[in-house]
Amino acid sequence: MLAEDDQQRFATSFSWDHAPKRSTLTLLSPTGQTLAILTLETSVATLRTPDGERQETDAAALLEPLLGFAPPPLSALTAWIQGHPGPTPDRIERDPTGRLQRVWHSGWIVTFDSWQDARPRRLTIERGAARLVLLLDTWNPES
Repeated sequence: MLAEDDQQRFATSFSWDHAPKRSTLTLLSPTGQTLAILTLETSVATLRTPDGERQETDAAALLEPLLGFAPPPLSALTAWIQGHPGPTPDRIERDPTGRLQRVWHSGWIVTFDSWQDARPRRLTIERGAARLVLLLDTWNPES
C-alpha cells in the first residue's frame, strides 16, 4: 500500500482479515515488522502501535494520523478490494468486459488498474491530493 498527499508519503505492506463482525488490518514495514494493528468491531475501532493503544468509535480518526489524510469510508474500501462498487456509488464506469474500471464515491475516485481472474489486482484511490495505491497479491476467501 502506498498512501501519499502533497505533504508526505507512506509505503507499507498490509494484511486484512475481514469478517462480518470483526476485521483486522495489520500494517507492516518493508522488513516485516508490525507498524500498527487496527481492529474493527461493531461499535469500536482499536489501533495498537509501538506507542500504545487507542480506541475510537470511528476508525478513520485512528488511520488519519498514519496516512496523513482521512481515509475513504471503510465500508466502501472493503467492497472495492473485493471488486464491487460499494454502497451508494455516485457513478460507475465499466470496461468492455463488464468489469469495474472506475467508481466515484463521496469525492473519491477509484480506478481498478488491473485484475487477476475475478479479483482486483491493483487499485488507485484518490481524492484531491490524497492517493492510496493498493496492490493485492494474495487473496484468501476463507478468512
